[in-house]
Amino acid sequence: MTEHRSEVSVQQEEVVPTRWPAERSDGPRPVWTIRGLPSLPGMILLWFSPGRVGANLAASGWRGAIGAHVLGVLLGLGLILFANLLQFDPFAGLNTQFMSFHFVPPGHDLTLSETMRGPFLAIVCTMHEKVPPGTIPRWVWVYGAIAGGVLLLTMLLMPFAAAGESARRLSGRCLRLSLWSTTLLIPLGVGWYLAPRWRKWLDLPDEWHPVDWILLLMFACWWVVVLLRSGRRYAGPAEGPAWRTRRPRCEGCGYEIVGLPVSTNCPECSRPVAESLPRRRTAPAFANSERPRRAVRAFLSALKRVVTDKTFFDTLAIHRGYGGARSFYLWLCVANVPLMFGVALCLHRIYAAQPLLGHALIDALTLSVALLVGQLLLPGLATGMLAVLGRRPFRPLATGMFYAFSPLLPLSAAFAVLGAALPFTAAWVDDGHEFGAMYLLLGTALAAGLVGLGWGVVLTVVNLGRVYRRTRFANA
Repeated sequence: MTEHRSEVSVQQEEVVPTRWPAERSDGPRPVWTIRGLPSLPGMILLWFSPGRVGANLAASGWRGAIGAHVLGVLLGLGLILFANLLQFDPFAGLNTQFMSFHFVPPGHDLTLSETMRGPFLAIVCTMHEKVPPGTIPRWVWVYGAIAGGVLLLTMLLMPFAAAGESARRLSGRCLRLSLWSTTLLIPLGVGWYLAPRWRKWLDLPDEWHPVDWILLLMFACWWVVVLLRSGRRYAGPAEGPAWRTRRPRCEGCGYEIVGLPVSTNCPECSRPVAESLPRRRTAPAFANSERPRRAVRAFLSALKRVVTDKTFFDTLAIHRGYGGARSFYLWLCVANVPLMFGVALCLHRIYAAQPLLGHALIDALTLSVALLVGQLLLPGLATGMLAVLGRRPFRPLATGMFYAFSPLLPLSAAFAVLGAALPFTAAWVDDGHEFGAMYLLLGTALAAGLVGLGWGVVLTVVNLGRVYRRTRFANA
């Protein structure tokens, strides 16, 4: 009787299954049947409805993407260079007195044919402009800048557009979307070419105004939004790591624990099998928050956990928490904008002897937008490098990377404190004030900024290592 009971208990004991279910079970989305150059009109729809059109354009093939890119560069940059030939280029010099929209018409009124050929003429003249002997031709710089910009856009988009397909398919889809996004140069070029005319119609001065820079910064933000939203949907075959079942592995050493009782340990590293089950890993509450007030509270709670909890990545679900992680990082970027603006103002105050544009507000806005784009680019650079080195699927690794860069928020705060304290400290010392309470206050602020800066950098590097090591064999 005792032997019979023991056999029943062994049969009823929970064992590890042979396969974990796939991360995704949905089928492919239907795509447009328009392929090649006839898909070019879709670039206009992409500008205003990227979430719906982007997935279809990415699946429409390389011919349409390359054609749209060539058309966008020729028309957009051609119109800007043609405006330069007509002598109302606002970037004629770094000094603000040269930044004007003064229009110097040619010797005769341009005909419609000359106007249409003007952008292409401007590109040809710029590419073949004479350069001093021994220097690199200008067309090499222009081509290199365009190619480098497209590659940067692709790397920026990849972690935000990962749908679970293979890395090769993901990089190709993001590259096509980056090529399609360069068609935004067309409305920029049209606005640039018509700027002197509508400014004259509105009776505005020819001098470069801060509003003009704000419009350019809004255009840059529009480009980023179009790029991010165009990659959020996937239209393609249900093929890739996210649609394949996974073999259960020990999260400590990677040993296959198929069929082992849950109450036992891994035969390779003696780690309890129960610690490798998917139910041990969960996504932060922010991923399931729907109401704005609860979402803010859950965001702050998740941020606190990442920054203070050393075991956060030991219990993070990376195979079923991608959407929440992506939203968390976008929230982090938005929350970091005011801090980056403060950092930009502090940097302008430090280097006020050589202002970039002559306006502190515009300098700070320009630098904060540049820092925001750089912050969006960080997950793509880190995820791509670790995915190649570790030969790991892109989507689960990006889930951990979105949380790994959480110290950027306190890092920006420390940088802002340090940047605000440095000019006041220098001014206080130059004025010859005696040692007192102000010195202690400024010294404390400088020390806090330096400590926070070093702590943020170290914690970010440590988090990257934790994501790589502690989620390598994650089953959830």
